[in-house]
Amino acid sequence: MRNIVTWVLSVVVAAEFFLTGFAKLSDRQVMFDVFRSTGYPNWVMHVAGSFELFGAALLFVPRFAFVGAGLLTCVMAGTIVSHLAHGQPEKSGPALALLVLCIAIGTLRNWGRPLAQA
Repeated sequence: MRNIVTWVLSVVVAAEFFLTGFAKLSDRQVMFDVFRSTGYPNWVMHVAGSFELFGAALLFVPRFAFVGAGLLTCVMAGTIVSHLAHGQPEKSGPALALLVLCIAIGTLRNWGRPLAQA
């Protein structure tokens, strides 16, 4: 059962990050608007999108899924801090939900287990 839950969470979370990562890298106007509202330059959007795609891809490699979950956890923590710092706490909800799901995936994938034992 644990394996099924882990894979379902991984697919759902990865799908979300693939969608948002591609949107950032394909220069969608809505993403420009989000980053512009927080005052970040456009290249930050591309870096974030790259991290999201890389982290999402790692979720499908069991040996490295906890690395992907860790990377995505950091991205979401940064997103939450950014929204709070720029007076947009209402936008933090989805990022917080994804952060919790990433932590759950990392935990289910035995977070911190040495790679040799993965």
